[in-house]
Amino acid sequence: SCSLLLSTSVPAQNLSGNNDGNNKITTEDFPAAQSNQKQVVIKLPAKADPKNERDYKVELIAGKNMMVDCNHHGLNGIIEEETLEGSGFKYYTFTTTGDVWATRMGCPENSNHEEFVTAKPLMIEYNSQVPVVVYVPAGYEIKYRVWSAGEIMEAGNPADNYAVNDDALYQTWEWASSEGGYTGGKTALKNTGLSKIYTFKKDGTYLHYKNRKMVPAGKFQLSNDFSIFIKGKLPMIELAGKDRKMSYMFNGRDTLILSEECYDCYKHVYVRKSKNITPILSKIQDCPDVMIENRMPRIIDRNVKTKPAPSSYYIYKGKRREISEFDAEWVKKNCDVKVELVY
Repeated sequence: SCSLLLSTSVPAQNLSGNNDGNNKITTEDFPAAQSNQKQVVIKLPAKADPKNERDYKVELIAGKNMMVDCNHHGLNGIIEEETLEGSGFKYYTFTTTGDVWATRMGCPENSNHEEFVTAKPLMIEYNSQVPVVVYVPAGYEIKYRVWSAGEIMEAGNPADNYAVNDDALYQTWEWASSEGGYTGGKTALKNTGLSKIYTFKKDGTYLHYKNRKMVPAGKFQLSNDFSIFIKGKLPMIELAGKDRKMSYMFNGRDTLILSEECYDCYKHVYVRKSKNITPILSKIQDCPDVMIENRMPRIIDRNVKTKPAPSSYYIYKGKRREISEFDAEWVKKNCDVKVELVY
């Protein structure tokens, strides 16, 4: 695994125990960089009023540039707080195996691009009096963002809820961008070449297309539930087969915003699409649970004209699905499907 040390912004103190201010902490008080590391120093600019620095936070982000496709990628790793022995000052150790996780969306050709793939970041206090010292291992980098607090506002009345607007939702919507996750980054359609489309119907069913290919969809439910984003309720949509609800709202009549109701998750922006979608392929691009190969003896009546059911099939989301329903090349490339023999 790789390690890097991060110093937090802490008040300038006298390491010898005196308070005359002549021996404030410097980068020399932290461990020297090892042979496979380099030292990076982040000097935060002073605010006009030092008291206002309490309204700011610094987000430390560890990662490296990689070639990725249209999926969301993340680096397995953690930044842990440690204490500089004998002084009480804090520093942070980032450890990683170098493994990268990714979602499993089917991507179009030529979607590969370079991206800064990151581990879960860490938020620290803003203090312009002390440098942030970073020890970066070979091949990894540290970046940072400064967050500022907004104005203090009166809490809303939970009874003042947003109304569910069903009629506005019953449209066809095309994905435009997503933002959020650990780093708050934004992914736009033009950077991926990926097409994602939802059609919501009044009978409570929806259609889902990726690159004009229909993928398994189903039913959806609407509700008005408490949101983690406001002190009150928001309209919610829950799609069958998804593990979390999304709150939804509209920006005008042509923009739909879907927000996953969880921290460090994503907000998705869709625009209304007026034309109907013509699927170019209805094969499923997803991994089956298991393939069943039925080797039990069968009696075939030649006088019966109907074709017998195939002896091999998939179990997908707990139900039987025929192998012909799946995109064979996609499954071969992306899935490790176990085979169960039945005698």
